[in-house]
Amino acid sequence: MRLPDEKQLIEAAFKTKDLEKLHPLIHKLHGGAAYVGTPRLQKTARACEQAIKQNQNDWEVHYFALIEAIDHLLSTT
Repeated sequence: MRLPDEKQLIEAAFKTKDLEKLHPLIHKLHGGAAYVGTPRLQKTARACEQAIKQNQNDWEVHYFALIEAIDHLLSTT
């Protein structure tokens, strides 16, 4: 799946605050980012994934950082 498509799915899960859908999407993105060698995206995806998994109150901050990293990568390709 392409990154813009992944972003749409992630944003849709975020809008409904469906963490059960959001977590696996971000986990998959984290693995893909590691595989293709995009360290910024990998780092932000890992932080967001961990914050959701650990039920941290600031997980939304990590989400917005992740969206910013996705947008940055999309703007450079």
